[in-house]
Formats: sequence, structure tokens, C-alpha cells
Amino acid sequence: MDRYVRFRRFTSIALILLATLVTLGTPASAGATGDIMEAVTYLNVPDTMWGGPTVRSTVSISRLTVDHNRFTVAGTVSYGGTSYPFELSGEFYASRLGKPVDKVATAQDLSGNFSVLHLALRYNPDPAARLVNTTARGPMLFLYLQRTGTREVTLLETELTGKSRSSELANLLKVHLNRGQFGSDYWQPKLFKPFSGPTSSVGMAAVQDNDIQSYSEGRYMTGPPNSGCWLEYWIRFQAYANGPSDIYRGASDFNHKLEVLRKWTASNCAFYVSEDSPYVLGKYADPVKVKIKAYGDGSTKGDVLLKGWYNGYFKPKSVLDSNVSISLGLGYMVASVSWSLTLCCTQPVKPDEVYVFSQQDPNQWTKLAQYSYTDRYLPDVGMYFQAIVQNAYGTGARSQRYIQAQWTVPIYADYDDLSTTLYYKTTRYPSTILYYYGG
Repeated sequence: MDRYVRFRRFTSIALILLATLVTLGTPASAGATGDIMEAVTYLNVPDTMWGGPTVRSTVSISRLTVDHNRFTVAGTVSYGGTSYPFELSGEFYASRLGKPVDKVATAQDLSGNFSVLHLALRYNPDPAARLVNTTARGPMLFLYLQRTGTREVTLLETELTGKSRSSELANLLKVHLNRGQFGSDYWQPKLFKPFSGPTSSVGMAAVQDNDIQSYSEGRYMTGPPNSGCWLEYWIRFQAYANGPSDIYRGASDFNHKLEVLRKWTASNCAFYVSEDSPYVLGKYADPVKVKIKAYGDGSTKGDVLLKGWYNGYFKPKSVLDSNVSISLGLGYMVASVSWSLTLCCTQPVKPDEVYVFSQQDPNQWTKLAQYSYTDRYLPDVGMYFQAIVQNAYGTGARSQRYIQAQWTVPIYADYDDLSTTLYYKTTRYPSTILYYYGG
């Protein structure tokens, strides 16, 4: 009898220790049986919105491992009598949309059978966030998969409660994570093209020393046609200049800036409205450029540029060397000038470093300064490029004069949460003219 009691006590202690080890062990894996969940598969999605034939499908999850925010999940998507395996690997982050506990993932299918358009965990999500399941409550899993090389898209929206494997994901709703990338929440450009042009921009201004421009490529459809939500991404930026009103017969600094003022997403559904968008100004290999032209009227030599400073608040790539090019102001919004220029065409210049344009010979001066912000771009609100030039009186009677700046601004979109690729959209050319007196 005593042996039995001692054996039973030993067995109980062993079971308690085993349970403790399982509880503390990482990573945690889901249970022994798989989940089979109902989904909907679109067989041929059009380019701009949901449509085409649909079939009932199932998503089966056979293996799930979660380690903090990292996860792997294996399973199959079945429809039309065929099953397609997948093995997703990725990381969860805090969602930009919905409730504070909601999560989105950056993930890829290691099997190569699918592209992951969207993977999210949401608690009692807004109706605008749903495409196929309008009745589910509590924590939900959203998984949108596009079969590689096709327009076949499977939409899974399901409750997590009661699932033998997938319910493990619900625990992530309780974990604090860093915010995810824009493309994890706004998946629409991965599948669709805009279905219409943008609405008219509000608040644009173009005056001599201030040029504000806004850009949107158009509206994306996210829900069913005629009843769903649309999205419209926007960016607003400003080119402006300031300087003294009178330089007399001396020289003064004139400041030119290009700045991101606002990024936002407009929508007819409040769920998708946010103060962010995928657009950025410039790209490492396709940089923003600026030309600054000193005054000249074609009959006199006018004013000249002596020095230049180039800097800003931006996202750099690596070493911040770039090029300043200088040339005659021929055809740059003013009449040509007669001065010659023998300075070298390019010169390495770092931000905050001064570049001296002129030489000792009084007949050799710079009228036009050009600068490329290579290996840097402007992804966030408040970031800017700056060009300061020292503008000096040259010749002529006292008169009202002006200094001009023209910016070349390529606009790119950062759609993909998994790739660093930037997608070219358009190029804008904001310009400023700043008047002053000289002589």
C-alpha cells in the first residue's frame, strides 16, 4: 500500500513538472488535430475590383508554430477537386487599422504556390474590414491567398475560438508589438489597379515663392462592387523659397526647400481612413533634383551664384556623397546670357558642405546650379531637402530681380510589405520665383 502511495505521488510530481516545462517552453505549437475551415475562392478576379465566378473552398491548417511574433503555418487550400499546399512564414505586427489589439503579418509562402495578399488577426472587426464573413464574432483570422501565376484568390475569414490549431493565434491579440508596414494593412494594390481617377485635390496653392502640390493615382476598390469600400491614397508636398527683399550691391543667402506636408488615405469607410499613404518622394537611383537660376535679362550680365549648401532631413542609403553640377542658364525660363563658364561640370559635395561656384576671373561666373539628392529620399511627413545658395549682385542698374528654383520630383509608391521595391507613379515639377531688389 505504501509503495502504491509513493508511486502515485511520484507520478503526480512528474506530471506537474512535465506540464510546467510544456507551459514555459518556446516556441509553442498548436494541438494534434488540424483545422478545416470554409472559405470562398474567386476563380478569375478582374483587374480593378472583385468579380468573376466563385466556388466554395476549404483551408486546412495542419501545423502551426508561434514564437513571440514569428510564426510558421502549413496547410492546404482545396477547391475544384484540387488541393494546393502552402507553408507560410512571417512575423506579426500591430495593425494600423481597427482596434489597438489587432495584428497584421508580413508573410511569404515558402512552397511558392501562393502570394500572401493579407494576413490579419482582428477582434470583432468592423463590417468594412470583411469581404465574405459578416456574422463571425470575437477574435478572427483573415487570410487572403492568390495562387501564383493566376487571378485565383481564396478568402478566408473565420472565428478563432474553438479551433484546435488556429486558436493559438488569438493569443497574439494580447501581445504588444511594433507597428506593421503600410502594405500589410492596405493590401489592395497587390491585387488591383485603380478603378477610377482621383477626386479633385483640396488646398492646392501655387504662388511665386510657394508651390504646393498633391498627388493621388486614383481610387482602389476593396469591397464588393457598388456596395464596398474604396480607398484613395494621397501625398502633399511643398516647394518654397525665402530670402532678403534687397541685396543692394552685395550678396545674400536664398533658401529653397522641398518638404512633405501630409500623407493620408481617404475612403468612404471610416475603417480605412488614416494619416498615411504609400507614397514617397524620390528614390535612391532616381533622386529628387533641383535647379537654381540667378537673374539675367539677356542684355546685362545680371546676378551670379557664389556658393551653395545642400542638406535636409531625409532617409539616406549609405555615404552621403552626391554631385553638384553647374552650367550656363540657357533656356531655363529666362533669356540666355553672354557670360562664359569654364568651371568643371561636377564636383562631389556632402550635405552641409559649401561649394564655391565662382573663380577669380570676373568674366567667369555661375548662373545655374543643379543638384541631385542621390542615395536619399523623403518617405515621411516633415522630411525635406534644402538648397541654400549665395546670390550676388553682378551688373546693371538698380532694379527688381528674381531667383528661380525648379524641382524635379519623382513620386514612388511603397506598396509591398515584403519587398523593398518602390513603384514609379509620376514626376512633378514644382517651381518658385523669389523677387528682390539689387543694384
